[in-house]
Amino acid sequence: MIAPAPWADCRRVTRSAGIAAGLEVLCDSLAPGGLPCGPRGHAVVPARRAEAAGGGPVFARDLLEAEGVVALRPSGAGFPADSRWVTALAWLRLGASEALTDDCLAYLGSRTAGGEPLLDRQLVAGQLADALIEQLEAGAVLEGAAPETLGPGGLRLVHGQLTTTDRLLLRLLGAAGFRTDGPGRRALLSELLADAYLDRNAEEDRM
Repeated sequence: MIAPAPWADCRRVTRSAGIAAGLEVLCDSLAPGGLPCGPRGHAVVPARRAEAAGGGPVFARDLLEAEGVVALRPSGAGFPADSRWVTALAWLRLGASEALTDDCLAYLGSRTAGGEPLLDRQLVAGQLADALIEQLEAGAVLEGAAPETLGPGGLRLVHGQLTTTDRLLLRLLGAAGFRTDGPGRRALLSELLADAYLDRNAEEDRM
């Protein structure tokens, strides 16, 4: 099994304090001297690190800056992100997905339909269970393999599983899941991280 740090820390911090805080943990651990860039040259990092490196935002400025994150093309401090970074991002996204589950439980726990708590409805409970299973499966895959053994295809599968899970959870939040100032914004940021760092053009590998 791979060592729990920094993966366990970024998962825990992201769940409790948000994606920007989780990215700070990863930058401190895996990129203390620069900005990791995805295959198209973009770095998505906490805003204060971007300011220190220079360069302006290149996409989704309003979305990212609202969460304390910025995307840019580093002028001189960037370096290609490796499999450790992309694996660590999966751990971070797992923590963000778990935080989204917490949001769902709080939202659904305060609402009723026909005098019945929404959480007691079979369809809602079933969807929450499906999301939990997907999160457990993603965590099991990440815990059971080192970054270099997952390969690009395996990492894409894990990230895709987390994206699908988040979209399922957002539907449970109803309109609240799609507000620009709510949990939907954080779920979209999580998805953008995967888009920025996954190599979509690489040959598919099997897990």
